[in-house]
Amino acid sequence: MAEEETPSKMLDKINPGPGTEAVASTRKRGKQLASVLTSEEQIANKKRKLEEKMQKEAKKNERIKTKSNKRQKITKQVKPRKRQSSSSETEEEIIYEDPSDYEEDDAQCVSCAEAYSVTSESEDWIQCLQCNMWLHEGCTKYENVCDICGKKVYRKKK
Repeated sequence: MAEEETPSKMLDKINPGPGTEAVASTRKRGKQLASVLTSEEQIANKKRKLEEKMQKEAKKNERIKTKSNKRQKITKQVKPRKRQSSSSETEEEIIYEDPSDYEEDDAQCVSCAEAYSVTSESEDWIQCLQCNMWLHEGCTKYENVCDICGKKVYRKKK
């Protein structure tokens, strides 16, 4: 006799529920077997593990050091303009970087150079979308960018 098709069996065929899967073990390290701690094997094993740990720390410190070396101080580089205009101005490209001597919580306004810690609570701060520097919302006439970046964008549109 053929198996009867009931509504619940049809639904299970169409959309089977979550199955019971084997629970993965959370044990990440092997058991430590009883052995003589002063044996040459144990001493060599301990030294090898210590060397691996030191190498990992050295790599980590090297990554941190190279990351901090990539940061540069705020500098201005003057480039001549590509097209001639009636004025003899030169375009200034500004390279920003987070100086290491400032605390992260104490940013300075790009426009007025006032520190965040000194600012009154009623003033809002925004981060420039172009250079990622912080400034008071009232210190710029552009929306979401500082005056320096806003002038560059405005020049490009003309």
